[in-house]
Amino acid sequence: MRIDPREILRFIERNFEAVRQIFQLQKEDSIIRHETLYQICNTNDIEPKKFLDYKILKRTGNNDLQLTTYYQYFFEFILREFSLELPAAIEKYRLSITQIYNQLIDEHNNKNLIITQINNLIQQVKEFTEAIDNNITRLDDDTKDLKANIQKISYVQKVEKATEWIEYFIKPMNNILDNNHPDSITSIIAEVSNYANQQRLFYPDVNLRIQFDKLYAHLEAANKELLTQLSYLVQTLLPLIHRIKTESQILSGFIEFMKNPLKHQPPALFKITDFNIYTRNANLNAKEVFEHLTSPQPVYLDEMRDFVLPWRFEREEYKQLLLKSLPVENFCQWIVATLNKKEEDISWEKFMSVSTLLFEEDVLMEVQNGRSNDFNITVENLNLKVPIIKVNYGISSQS
Repeated sequence: MRIDPREILRFIERNFEAVRQIFQLQKEDSIIRHETLYQICNTNDIEPKKFLDYKILKRTGNNDLQLTTYYQYFFEFILREFSLELPAAIEKYRLSITQIYNQLIDEHNNKNLIITQINNLIQQVKEFTEAIDNNITRLDDDTKDLKANIQKISYVQKVEKATEWIEYFIKPMNNILDNNHPDSITSIIAEVSNYANQQRLFYPDVNLRIQFDKLYAHLEAANKELLTQLSYLVQTLLPLIHRIKTESQILSGFIEFMKNPLKHQPPALFKITDFNIYTRNANLNAKEVFEHLTSPQPVYLDEMRDFVLPWRFEREEYKQLLLKSLPVENFCQWIVATLNKKEEDISWEKFMSVSTLLFEEDVLMEVQNGRSNDFNITVENLNLKVPIIKVNYGISSQS
C-alpha cells in the first residue's frame, strides 16, 4: 500500500531528535545496531517497524540497519552535515558524462532516446555540481572549526590535518575544476555545452532544438557555479588552510603565557623601567638650537614647479584585477590594456612591474612556443615582440 508522503514528514517532525541520533550513528559507524535502534525507540516511544515501513531504514545482512541513501542525503542537507567525499569518488562523473555525451553524438534517429540522453546528462551534471558544493561546504565548515580549534587539539595535529586536507582534497578538487588540467571534468562539461549550443541553433527537429536549448542553459549555469566554486577554493579556502599550517609558534607561546602569566618569568621586554625624558645636557642642547635659529642665513628663492609624485606599483590592486580577469589568453596584451585604463602613460617600469604578477602563487602561466605565437607591443615608442602567455587559476605548490 502506498504511504501518504505527508504522513512520513509528520513522523520525521514528531521524532526529529530520534532521527538525528540515528543519523549520527550512521555517520560514526556506517550502520545502526539492532539493539541500539530499539533502545532509541523505547526512549522516544516510537514503533521501530515505522522506520522500515517508511523506508527510512533498511536491514543489512546481519540484521543491523542502515539509513537508505535518499534519506541520508536528505538529513545531510537539512542538518548541513555533509560527508567529506574523496575526489576519487567524484571522478565517476567523468565516465558517466563522457559515455552519455558520446551516445548523444552518435544517435540521430530515435527522438525519445535523444531526449532521455539529454535528461540524463542534465542529471549527471547536477549531481556532480552538488557533490562539489557539498565537499566545499564541509571543508569550509571544518576549516573554520580547525582555525578556532573547537576540538582543542595540539598545534602539531592542526598542521597534520591541514596538510592532509590540502593533499587529499584541495589539490585533487582543483584538478577536477581546472579547465587546463588533464583530469578536469569541467572541460568535458564545457565541450558538451559547445555541442548543445550548436544543436540548439541548427538541429533539424524544432522540438529537439528546444531540448538542446534546455541542456545548454543548464550547462552554462553549471559552468558559472563551478567557476565560482573554483575561485572560492583557490582564493579563500586554500589560503585559510595554509595560514593554519604556518600558524606562528610565537603566538601560540604568547597565548599560553597569558593563560598564567605568573607561572613563568617574563623577559625584560615586559618589565617596567623608569627613565627621564631629558638629559643632563638638555640646557646646552637647547642653547645650541637657539643660537642656530638666531644666526642670519641667506635665503634663495627658486622658481616654483609642480611636484610630481613618483609612480608606485600597487601590487595588490593589480593582482586583484588579474584574478578577476582570469582566464587571460594573452598576458602581455592584458598588461597594456590595463595600464591604458589605469595610467596616463605606459613606461617600461610600469610594464615590467605588472609583469611580475606571473610569479604569484595564485596564477598559473602557460607560454605558447613558436614564432607564430609571438605578439607585438609598443611601449615608450619602442616595438617589442613578446611571446603569448596564457594565465589561469593556479594552486600553491607548498605542502
